[in-house]
Amino acid sequence: MNKEVVLPGQTVVIENWIIKAIDNTKNIPVDKGVTVIDCNGKYLIPGLFDMHAHFFYEQGEHRNTCETELKMMLANGLTTARILAGHLSYLEARENVKSGKWARPELYIASPQL
Repeated sequence: MNKEVVLPGQTVVIENWIIKAIDNTKNIPVDKGVTVIDCNGKYLIPGLFDMHAHFFYEQGEHRNTCETELKMMLANGLTTARILAGHLSYLEARENVKSGKWARPELYIASPQL
């Protein structure tokens, strides 16, 4: 966003997690096999950042649910998260995100708790 205005009727093309085109016409070509989502009557907002997040791993059971938690973050609009109280499993989660094995959001991992 670069203005405080709503732009209705836009077509947004996303390829490999990157916005490739935004246009208010139907002139953007759509290749066969591309997923088209009709968002008529909906809003597209910039990705959200959570700059103070924790994984449930720290909550006592020490079960690695990072992949599931990342999917939940993404489903709620988070495209970036800073995970505090770092743990080795969080570094592994970050590598799985970077390699494309797991869905985003992009992760920043803090050092272990002191």
